[in-house]
Amino acid sequence: MFSLCWLADKKYKLKPRFILDASRESLLVYWLHLITIYGMFWGGKSLALIIGNNLNLIDSLIVTLILISLMIIIAKLWGWMKMNFPKYTSIGLKVLVTILLITFVFIK
Repeated sequence: MFSLCWLADKKYKLKPRFILDASRESLLVYWLHLITIYGMFWGGKSLALIIGNNLNLIDSLIVTLILISLMIIIAKLWGWMKMNFPKYTSIGLKVLVTILLITFVFIK
């Protein structure tokens, strides 16, 4: 994976900002990808339970690239929102954390 990123950087002259945006938002990316894969959102099942070990190599690579792309897009969007609307993102984050804590404590 690192080799592919290095080759892409050499060929397309990617700016370091491309990877730095995702690394600045690494906690969000870490949490979000775990929730996406293991969250019980689809009829009480997670994507990991629904898909199981049924993917071949090509399917696994495609799903991995889709997930990586989504996480980078979300990280870039969140970073942009924090830079351009710091007051609103701070308030929104506090509201979200409060809702998640209430949900965790009171809903089984």
